[in-house]
Amino acid sequence: MERAVISFGLNGDLASIGELDGVADEIDQHLRQAAAITMTGRQFAGKLKLECELLVSRERLQRAANRLGYVLNAVIGKFEFELAGLDLG
Repeated sequence: MERAVISFGLNGDLASIGELDGVADEIDQHLRQAAAITMTGRQFAGKLKLECELLVSRERLQRAANRLGYVLNAVIGKFEFELAGLDLG
């Protein structure tokens, strides 16, 4: 009789261990899915940061191009003024 109780108790424990393995597998799946979602959020944040940096860089480049245009217009205007003052006759 004692042996039957030990055997029953052992089988009951093995069934519980099997159930816990299934729970552990589910937890692993959920953690992998959460990691994928977190990575997607990080990628989005990284892309947003890159786009902001590109926008700022574009604005700086546009301002530099405008300043260069002003300088070139001033040089060309001065050159045209000097050409107009020449006496070619």
